[in-house]
Amino acid sequence: MAGWQIIKSEYLLKHKYMTVRKDVCETSEGTIIDPYFVLEFPTWVQVLAFNSDNKILVTRQYRHGVGQVVYGLPTGYTEAEDISDEESIRRELLEETGYTSEKFISVGQLQPNPATQNNIVHCFAAFDIKKIQEPADDPSERIKIEFVTVEKLLKLISAGEFAHALHVAGVFLALSKLELLKLKSDR
Repeated sequence: MAGWQIIKSEYLLKHKYMTVRKDVCETSEGTIIDPYFVLEFPTWVQVLAFNSDNKILVTRQYRHGVGQVVYGLPTGYTEAEDISDEESIRRELLEETGYTSEKFISVGQLQPNPATQNNIVHCFAAFDIKKIQEPADDPSERIKIEFVTVEKLLKLISAGEFAHALHVAGVFLALSKLELLKLKSDR
């Protein structure tokens, strides 16, 4: 398999949080694909954050794309001033929830949609989180938090109540890396 050659690119939208690019491409077999749209996003970060009782902090907030209040994880964009992905998730956790931790570990990376998006999601776990301030006042992020057990989170996912695909993937990535995922076998 070989990559495609970009013959021409045109930016249809350029914004700090999203760019839409229209490409004309030629496949390795010589087929012209016109148009092919690419969404360019900044790097994203998300965290599965545990308190001292090993309960996980989950968020609930209105998400305009689906027009609903949904469960999720603390997450956000990496900002230009962030010197690392870990610093970015530390900032996001603090801004969104008022919580922080002394211990963050990387549990992996995800590609949101490699067919049309160019960005990466860096997934973290944080331990023994503590509230040190009130969340930042952001009218676009009115976030409620609650703490749930691993079992409760898995039930929310199974019931379709915690359904953000990237967050679900991040939960399973973290639980697997931390060896907290119990798999049943029929054999």
